[in-house]
Amino acid sequence: MSTSDWMIILATLAGPILAIQVQKFLERGRENRNRRLQIFRTLMATRAASVSPAHVEALNSIALEFYGRKKSSKAVVEAWKHYLDHLSQDNANLAIWGQKRVDLFIDLLHKMAPTVGYEFSKVEISREIYSPKAHEELEAHQQIIREGIVRILSGSAALPVEIHNGPQGDGEILLSPPLP
Repeated sequence: MSTSDWMIILATLAGPILAIQVQKFLERGRENRNRRLQIFRTLMATRAASVSPAHVEALNSIALEFYGRKKSSKAVVEAWKHYLDHLSQDNANLAIWGQKRVDLFIDLLHKMAPTVGYEFSKVEISREIYSPKAHEELEAHQQIIREGIVRILSGSAALPVEIHNGPQGDGEILLSPPLP
């Protein structure tokens, strides 16, 4: 057998193996990009609901999914670390703390956008969002209800109750104030 015969045999055997390896490499890259894109989409979609479980889960996935040697990935992880550090601080002045939280979050999304193929300005990220007032009111009411239940269950508050005598003279227990 000549050298050219050996080369043909080697190419015949190595060709499919190399093709499969290239395909796997491309699939891993696509999956990685899709996971990053899903995180970005979730954060953009929930940016007005920063305590939603999907939002928190997406934030907690950043360090893992954007880990790498690329400069853009490092910038995203660095922005996440700044944001996380701020979230972990005591918020003595809630207004100042809240505005800085928003600024750091916008910076995070702004650095994340180009890594998944989007170009948004910081103004677009912060202003182009729909958040109905009804959602804010609902969330505020739910918070009041949760806090009230916690106070009642912990024993620091009591459930107001009134006993009314009905026409039969039997005591009817009603929550105070009565429901309409």
